[in-house]
Amino acid sequence: MQNVGDFLARVSTGPFPASARQVREFAPEYGHCEEHGRWQLNVLDEQGVERWLPEGCPKCKKQQKARSLIRRADIAPRFQSCSFENYRTESESQAHALAVCSDYAATFDRQLAAGRCMILRGNSGTGKNHLSTAIMLQILNAGFSALRVKAASYLDEYWAKDFGDRERWIVDMANVDLLVIDEIGRAPITRAANDAFFRLIDERYEKVRPTIIVSNLDREELRSTLGAAAYDRLTEGGGRLLNFDWQSARAHRAT
Repeated sequence: MQNVGDFLARVSTGPFPASARQVREFAPEYGHCEEHGRWQLNVLDEQGVERWLPEGCPKCKKQQKARSLIRRADIAPRFQSCSFENYRTESESQAHALAVCSDYAATFDRQLAAGRCMILRGNSGTGKNHLSTAIMLQILNAGFSALRVKAASYLDEYWAKDFGDRERWIVDMANVDLLVIDEIGRAPITRAANDAFFRLIDERYEKVRPTIIVSNLDREELRSTLGAAAYDRLTEGGGRLLNFDWQSARAHRAT
């Protein structure tokens, strides 16, 4: 979606196009959307030139872009309804995790500018996937890009590619605004796997792109699994580690 500021910033200062004219009296005109109401069709720039904006409801365009981004984010159907509003809290620790993740999503423009990462670690069934997905969905709806990948799937694809394809693939993954790597530590990690994770985390670190790690491992196990260099990049510059150390909600519901 193009907002007015972005559109005006791209307008040439040279000869005015057919859709632009200098006016003495500016009269805004509006289009109408059955869902979102009216939107402005024309604006007056700083030079007193009338500019006509692209056709179509901007809010509809934003929704279409968000739906497209969500389809490409690889969020499993089970988690597509996750939100901060439907995350249940029954303890101060859960409320703290919710507050931190909600703030991260609400201020994602600043988190992105700083490349600030997060690690969500703790017991199974404690809501790590719920909150990481809620972050993704909120920023996707705001127009940012995000991708979720399981650690084992990443390693399988990493080793299946030849060197040239692998380099281009890592660069593509490093360009995503937010990357969520799930299930770190579900399978034994070799030195080669350490190197594979470092390649991706380091590429994102250099591009100042935030990464969220989701894992059942404790802090020292994570550091060993990812390698000290990769772990340090995740926690540098205010990176947060959240401990999900309460009882599994799935186990609680089963009793």
